[in-house]
Amino acid sequence: MKNILFVHQSADLYGSDKVLFDLVTSLDKKKFHPILLLPSKGPLLNKLLNNNIETYVVKLTRLSRATLSVKGIITLPFDILKSLRMFNQILKNRRIDIVHSNTLATLTGAFWAKCNKVPHLWHVHEMISRPRIVLWGYLFLLYFFADYIVCNSHATRKLLTDNQSFLIPKSYVIWNGLKQSEKIDNEKVNKLRRSLHLGEKDLLIVLMGRINGWKGQPLFIDAANKLWKKGLRNIHFLMVGSPPIGQDHFKKKLEKIIEESPAKSKITLWDFSTDIWGIWHSCDIAVVPSTEPEPFGMVAIEAMAAGKAVIGASHGGLTEIIKNNITGILFEPGNSNDLAAAIFFLVKNPYKRIEFGENGQKRQQSIFALKKYIQSFENIYSIIR
Repeated sequence: MKNILFVHQSADLYGSDKVLFDLVTSLDKKKFHPILLLPSKGPLLNKLLNNNIETYVVKLTRLSRATLSVKGIITLPFDILKSLRMFNQILKNRRIDIVHSNTLATLTGAFWAKCNKVPHLWHVHEMISRPRIVLWGYLFLLYFFADYIVCNSHATRKLLTDNQSFLIPKSYVIWNGLKQSEKIDNEKVNKLRRSLHLGEKDLLIVLMGRINGWKGQPLFIDAANKLWKKGLRNIHFLMVGSPPIGQDHFKKKLEKIIEESPAKSKITLWDFSTDIWGIWHSCDIAVVPSTEPEPFGMVAIEAMAAGKAVIGASHGGLTEIIKNNITGILFEPGNSNDLAAAIFFLVKNPYKRIEFGENGQKRQQSIFALKKYIQSFENIYSIIR
């Protein structure tokens, strides 16, 4: 049996967090024993412990804006040493066969693996193209500290290998996978729709994701404004998500945009929710309007699993998930007119919503299934020596 040390940079339950949870809980426990290190308490920690996954909270060195400040650069070596000492305390007398660092932001796992001569797999969930100095910093780390690189999409891998061809031989693509959605709970669906004061003929359009500078919430509202001016009154726009810790200014700015919107009576903002299936089953159309390329687009395959048509920005990993005019619609990134037109089309063509939803559900189950995702990782773990 191989002991795999997973090092992750948060204890939330967004895209990379949920992907990690599904991976470690679904691995063949006769062949692989997962040990997780997280930087804090949170919903991910609770779920892992409830599933009997060996998990510890430790100080992790993470790459962030604060790390790149003058103070952050000065204190970085001391943070790394402190973090490594905590790793050594927890892992004392333990054999570790593989270190799996989940996201580029996680640094300590890479350094610990190098110091202890343990094979290191870096799972890349990000597409960071600027500032260029940050991209080159990541490329340097991957070149010197990663034995294997797993990217969550071809778009993610292309960004790395186009800028550093030496990464090509050790880089792989494994698309994220997902379990089939929970069964529809009609009582829950009806309750959620009533809470938004939706009638039988009203449509619910959902954007689910972090509130930050690029997930596209303002673009979503701009599209809502354009449809309001067209006279559409039977659609409601729901955004679900919270800002990263310490970045509440993103939410305050978004609330101000909503308040100034002529369609504000049809726009609702909810905090992050763990009940994703209740929301997906309650909606009619899913929108992923990211203004920067999504490395993958986990919410897109969640919506597809629930049988919903998906409208997504035509860049990054979303172009590998959504089949245009087959499982949904790809629109020009950053173009609110194009987004509004895509929403208008699906609002006016209910048969297309059904067709795209059914096609998307089949695509998710065949290509983005959890079983396929787990098997791909187990194959890589098996060849690592």
